[in-house]
Amino acid sequence: MQHQVVDKLRRLHKTTSVDAVEKLSSVPSSADLPNDCQADFSHIVDLYQHEASAALKQTHKLTPSVLNPTSIEKISVKLATAVFAESTRDSLRFYSVHIDNPEWNGTADFIAVVLKLWNVMNVKSATKGKHKRNCTMDPVRSTHEWKLSFLHEFADFLQT
Repeated sequence: MQHQVVDKLRRLHKTTSVDAVEKLSSVPSSADLPNDCQADFSHIVDLYQHEASAALKQTHKLTPSVLNPTSIEKISVKLATAVFAESTRDSLRFYSVHIDNPEWNGTADFIAVVLKLWNVMNVKSATKGKHKRNCTMDPVRSTHEWKLSFLHEFADFLQT
């Protein structure tokens, strides 16, 4: 079962472009999120513009090249991970309350799901989860773990 999920995700990765980030609008139900959760790339652009003049930025990884990459920059993993950073997620949640933009929570929830996916799939050692104190970074050790169900549901979500 684990190999089927990984193969499905690999096939989807090969057919998915970086531009697809702007088109994603809902998250898989396994993420414990509201069914009407909406993600919008314009929320990230608005967040960047809101913090552009601030001396101290919560979203220090967001730059103009992250938001408007050139054709060669679109393949940069560093720029993609800047959008899906914990600081971006946390800033969206913070400002959704403090500047009264509750719709930003949907984008923050989507980023949280992508971060969870990344943590589950990017395990290179058996003790990474213990060192980082994050159970999503623990390796899959049995076929009955929640991580395999999460990967399967996320792959189904990407196909729809």
